[in-house]
Amino acid sequence: SAVNRSRVILVLVLLFIGGVLFWSTLESTPRDYDLTNEEIVLSTRALQLQTAEYPTIKLAHVVPLFKVDDCSAFCPHNQEQNITIASILRARDYPSNVDVTLAASVFADEHDAVPSDFVRLPDLHRSTATELGLAEKLPFLQDIFNNLRSLPDFETNDYVIYTNADIIVDERFYDIVALQIMQGYDAFTINRLTMENKKKWSQFTALDLKSIERSKSVAVHPGADCFVMKRSIFSQIDMGGVFLGHPPYASILRMQMISLAKNYKKFKSKSLRATRHLGDDRNWKNEANYAPINFFESYKLCGMMSEPYNSQCKFQIARRGRKYGFKLDA
Repeated sequence: SAVNRSRVILVLVLLFIGGVLFWSTLESTPRDYDLTNEEIVLSTRALQLQTAEYPTIKLAHVVPLFKVDDCSAFCPHNQEQNITIASILRARDYPSNVDVTLAASVFADEHDAVPSDFVRLPDLHRSTATELGLAEKLPFLQDIFNNLRSLPDFETNDYVIYTNADIIVDERFYDIVALQIMQGYDAFTINRLTMENKKKWSQFTALDLKSIERSKSVAVHPGADCFVMKRSIFSQIDMGGVFLGHPPYASILRMQMISLAKNYKKFKSKSLRATRHLGDDRNWKNEANYAPINFFESYKLCGMMSEPYNSQCKFQIARRGRKYGFKLDA
């Protein structure tokens, strides 16, 4: 009858409305499997680290530590180095199947800048002040590398890590590095995450490593400041007259790694989330412009590479160097 048909239609309409409301409720309710990209990266990395099986890997990690005159509460270092050293020691002591040797090479008047847990390499005897007459006393990167190679047991290391003195590492940093080595990479760089909230991070000390790792106020960084390479590749690196503190020392080091490696990988900031940096002040921009000297030295090093790396290196160094005042005909 017409009445029955009307009742059926009414029931169907009510069921339809109820279904719509039910599914809309599900869609608007947070679910434990709705992960952000960051959470996916972290959970995947944790699973990889838990299930990774690899033989003992020997790593030599060299850091260009230095003494700071105006060091305040962090003497003989500044805040960045103080926190960096604490993070490296924590990572070294984390239970893993990685054997890490920490090393630093400093000038003769900076011995107290090397912690007792680090191997103090032979002193640095050359600087930009002695060799180039510059006002800044900066080390030549190749001198640091040569001093590391001079260690009696250097040949027992599988890989070498070089990080800047202000790069804070994750608690499981060496496991993360080992995992990438087991993936077959013979050279790779890890871009850092940059802490953005200066008002907050300016108050950090070595006791705040967990807060630094958990902070979500971070930005990606395009440049490389963590370099990992097979010992055989490191032994071929020649940084010539390039010195620290001014660009493009990181770029030319990375280009050499690429030219010498069979399987190089660049990990962007959020790929591994393995390193962090307090802010992005780029203090060298406020200092004397010595970058053209470094660009000139780097351009010369490009000529030591085989093609196509030779041409690519020269093109990139020349193009980037223009904004720093580097000219090929200078």
